[in-house]
Amino acid sequence: MLRAKPNRWKFDPDEPRDESGRWTDGGGSGESGSDKPAPADKPAETLDPKVVEVGGDEWNKATARRLEKEYQQVKPKLAEIVDKAVGKDIEEPREDDEEEPDDEPYIPESWDELSSDVQSQAGDEYVKNETDSYYDSEKEHWYSSGGALDEAKGYLADGHSRDWLKDELEEYRDQRDEDGKADIPYSDATLLKAISLSYDSNGEGNGDLTIDFDDSELQEPTNLPPPEQGTLPGIEPAKPEAQLTEEMRDDLTKLIEKAFDKKADAISGEMDPPDYLQDNAKEFAGENWDHGLSDKQKFEWIKDNTDLIEQPTESNTSPDSASAGYWHIDALPKRYDPLNDTSGEDYKRTQALARYLSIERAKQVLLDRGLVTDGANLRQNIISADNELWSGWKASSTSIEGKMIQLATADELNGRLRVAQIGDRAEIEKYANDNYRYQKIGGYAGVKAYIRAKWETTQYLLDKANKPDLTLYRGIKLTPEELLKLFEAIKQHVEDRSGYKALPKIHIERNGAASTTTDPSVANNWSADVGRVVLRGQMPRTAIISVPAYGINVHSEKEVVVTGTAWKGWDAWSFKAPPPEQVPMLHAA
Repeated sequence: MLRAKPNRWKFDPDEPRDESGRWTDGGGSGESGSDKPAPADKPAETLDPKVVEVGGDEWNKATARRLEKEYQQVKPKLAEIVDKAVGKDIEEPREDDEEEPDDEPYIPESWDELSSDVQSQAGDEYVKNETDSYYDSEKEHWYSSGGALDEAKGYLADGHSRDWLKDELEEYRDQRDEDGKADIPYSDATLLKAISLSYDSNGEGNGDLTIDFDDSELQEPTNLPPPEQGTLPGIEPAKPEAQLTEEMRDDLTKLIEKAFDKKADAISGEMDPPDYLQDNAKEFAGENWDHGLSDKQKFEWIKDNTDLIEQPTESNTSPDSASAGYWHIDALPKRYDPLNDTSGEDYKRTQALARYLSIERAKQVLLDRGLVTDGANLRQNIISADNELWSGWKASSTSIEGKMIQLATADELNGRLRVAQIGDRAEIEKYANDNYRYQKIGGYAGVKAYIRAKWETTQYLLDKANKPDLTLYRGIKLTPEELLKLFEAIKQHVEDRSGYKALPKIHIERNGAASTTTDPSVANNWSADVGRVVLRGQMPRTAIISVPAYGINVHSEKEVVVTGTAWKGWDAWSFKAPPPEQVPMLHAA
């Protein structure tokens, strides 16, 4: 599952908004990317009630109505494009003939200039190279924090060896003799067989040790006559197990506890670290690459540790290169399938139509806004920008393209945005205005127009598929530091709901765009169990900007990209989330 840190999901519904209803300074307008306020809604009966009935505060309700109204206004234009779609081809990105190729290989000079393939490859190299150092750190922590001692105590309690007790028993017998006390009337072998140990592991080496004596093994003491000799009349036979007196049992218990701790401490350094430490090390390396290093640090690491920059490959050439291909629309789908529910002919036809409709509608919006004046090659320019944007998003939502999608979506749809995660707005806008691919569609303003067309197309596809809302899931992973910080708070507020652990005190802050999945098993099994929180949300279709049918999202994860606009409800769960039919959504938006 695509990753995100938990502090990106803290959301306070009581946070004050400005006069336009924005939560942050990243929100856009209510009308096609302008700064004008949204016009008054149409009468309520013209809007799909299943979409606009979202609950929550007034901002949430007004946003749902506004976005549904904006979709209904352009729906006829979308239908007109669809009516003319059958028989059309839509090009995939291809070599741009307008630019002369460079004589020398293109050598990137910053992280943002690397292709998404090279960025992804660099991440793999980092994880591969750095996992050993993370593993060494994990092992050191495991030994020093009591993990090895805990493992040793569990090993001893499981009865792998009782030799460590023999010398202690011999010393105990000698001490009893010196003290003038009666000898223990059982052999060492009998005692070792009768003693059972149980250790309650707590991972820190200071769990409880339970010592029991099995009386059935104490039936042949050495200080009683054989049973066949009998006893005098009126005298009850002595119980064999009673020959191990309470005083002896107390002494033996203390002796065993002391010997147990001593032996466990002696062998703790010999314990093999558990296998999961290697998995943890790999995950921590990946987390640090994704969220711990800045783009500048990543680029410096690549230069110092790989040849991905010095020796460019086909995946690291000038950003103007691409491959050619076509989508052909042979017929409209009988059943619209934007979410890949069928994987059959209808899904393939929905894919082709989704690609065609989003590009054709983007062309209309760009021309209508006056961002481009020449329609020649515009379709191919949109396809090129589309491919670059979503390839960057697929690599990382915190790449420059990922940040641009989040910022442009919030601006265009007047949604919420975590400004701290985006960073410098001016830098992102400048990148869009200077980048060759985005310049051809009007720079940053063109990216917003493209986002509008993508969102409108998604609305049409979900509308035709009769999907007014979706239940979506997102897995996130808490780092060890965050786990330590949040453990007590989470422990105090966990609520059992039908066998699932609800976290009702966790809040979510919505971002401009975020990856989710329609498949709960993807989120429930994402990454390691330790530290996983699964977020569950019920979204009206107006909160959806991208669906699997576009062919770029991660298919195996059934990825759906949601916006920071109006939601219907959400909740958070420890390790895994339940299906909505088993546990209804806990919080309104």
